[in-house]
Amino acid sequence: LQLYVFSEVGQTQYGNRFHFLEGHAEVRRMFDELRGLLERWLPGFEAERRSYMTIAVGCTGGQHRSVYLVEKLATHFSAQGIKSQIRHRELA
Repeated sequence: LQLYVFSEVGQTQYGNRFHFLEGHAEVRRMFDELRGLLERWLPGFEAERRSYMTIAVGCTGGQHRSVYLVEKLATHFSAQGIKSQIRHRELA
């Protein structure tokens, strides 16, 4: 199974925001909830022999949470042996 994760803001724009976002309980809770949801659904996708799952995270608040969450989800699932491909989409 391959996990495709997308965000709406380019990765090059986030700078050192990750350390800032790590310190916010709400952002950590959002990651935990998304991770939990995917951990519950991925085994079923694998059992049905699906080859990929696409996840898209959008954020309009200008804090780059979508980039943070996508990077963190991909890192988490890659460590579990699930191939993860990240794509950050620039909005014009």
